Amino acid sequence: MKSLRHKNNSLYRYLAYAVTALASVVTTASDEVWGQDDAGTVQNAAPAAAAPPAVLTLADVLAQAEVNHPKLRGSDAERRAATAKRVSKQGAFDPVPFAGSDYLRYNSTSTRGKPLDTTMSDVGVELPFRNGIKVVAGTRLNLGSPKSPESSTGNTGEWNVSIKAPLRRGLGIN
Repeated sequence: MKSLRHKNNSLYRYLAYAVTALASVVTTASDEVWGQDDAGTVQNAAPAAAAPPAVLTLADVLAQAEVNHPKLRGSDAERRAATAKRVSKQGAFDPVPFAGSDYLRYNSTSTRGKPLDTTMSDVGVELPFRNGIKVVAGTRLNLGSPKSPESSTGNTGEWNVSIKAPLRRGLGIN
């Protein structure tokens, strides 16, 4: 019986708090409508025309939240960084084309004192795989007078295919 009385007392206490809060809201609202001042005296002024309440739109609320809560801006920056990281990871295994050109000027051993020049152009593609292996295929075209030790194929150029494998990946970790 005692526990039931205790539960009822706490219920009545919460109910009393709610009624008190409601009464203070109602008296504040009636003071504004009837023109009472802080001392509680009624003034003989006509009641003010009630202005329609301003409509608060979602855009207004979001703008105020963005201005007043800098942590939201920080979380937005984190979200953008995570999106960039995800996009970067998605493209990690895409084929990577490459192209380059080298201009060489050198002294030939067969024609001393007469410098020769050549242009070597490289074009190819690199295919990375998830296990770390990379397959590279490409070609090199030689233009000019390619009689240097760096270009033994002459004007025809060369084709190449290579495989790169990480042999020691993770070897020194744990």
